Amino acid sequence: MSCVGWTQPPIINKPAYLVTTEPLLSRWIVATDRFGQAQKCWGARLRMP
Repeated sequence: MSCVGWTQPPIINKPAYLVTTEPLLSRWIVATDRFGQAQKCWGARLRMP
């Protein structure tokens, strides 16, 4: 896998609010961020495991 075309998702200011209003969007952001970390496209930013 390569990181071409992948960009780090934006930081969510109010994650709890986004989860209740846009569950699919918040799920996509988390999944994209985890994918990028797994592929070493960018460093961990949300939370260290």
